Amino acid sequence: MSARDELLRKCLDYFLKHGVANLSLRPLAAAAGTSARMLIHHFGSKEGLIAAVMDQVRARLQSSFEPLITDASKRKPGEIMLGFWKVVTSRKYRPYLRLLFEVQILALQNPRRYQRYLIDTSATWLRLIRRALPRDKSNAVMATLCLAVVDGLTLEYLATGNLSRTSKAIDIFLTLLRKQK
Repeated sequence: MSARDELLRKCLDYFLKHGVANLSLRPLAAAAGTSARMLIHHFGSKEGLIAAVMDQVRARLQSSFEPLITDASKRKPGEIMLGFWKVVTSRKYRPYLRLLFEVQILALQNPRRYQRYLIDTSATWLRLIRRALPRDKSNAVMATLCLAVVDGLTLEYLATGNLSRTSKAIDIFLTLLRKQK
């Protein structure tokens, strides 16, 4: 593992514990066993560091979805979406999702600073979802709808902890999708 990769791992652990809204490089560097200067050396800027860590978060989450979309044509879209929902609501990924939403909100508040993150995160998730959907001309729109529903219900679940209600909402959404065809 390279020094940069090791720093990324340590920074991710720090972000999961402390978030990024009030991020200061000195305490982060101390926790990672390095200096703020070395963080800037490896990542270019604080925003570059955040983007690199968030790339790791997305990669970890998306690798957990990969088995669901392998041979997606042999599965029903509803089955895939329920699988996504089970991963999203698992205790293991809760800190990652909180971090994703925190950075998403920061990026919306300061799009100039986090423009790369805003573009990359949406495109990456939509690409993943499109792979799980039947290929047709409405695929991009359907992927956008599915992403918006999962984002909204995930945020609701994280805010309230009400898995029963949010899972029922996913079930209703899937029923509506089936009727739409």
